Amino acid sequence: MDTRGELVNGFDYDLQTWVKGYIIQKCGHPAPDRNGFFCTCNARKYAGHDIRAIKKQLSQATNPEPEPAGFVCVCENCGDISREDQPVNLCGPCAAVAGRERIK
Repeated sequence: MDTRGELVNGFDYDLQTWVKGYIIQKCGHPAPDRNGFFCTCNARKYAGHDIRAIKKQLSQATNPEPEPAGFVCVCENCGDISREDQPVNLCGPCAAVAGRERIK
């Protein structure tokens, strides 16, 4: 492990791959044969790639950025789109000009 806790050399138990100098090593499974066997392990899939980049990609794929909280609202007057805590029918500027209260 390096000072950031990332695997430099050794076996990564999450991906089930051997790593040398941050690079995922090719597996030792046999090559595809005429009987239909084809290795689909992570070591074959990611061989030659930097484990830090692969782990980052996999983390982003399984933990996407959450959508902001609230409602997406469209102003019935100007069509502007905004994100609000509660659903509303007018954007702030249109409600002020019209002298109307925003309906929630």
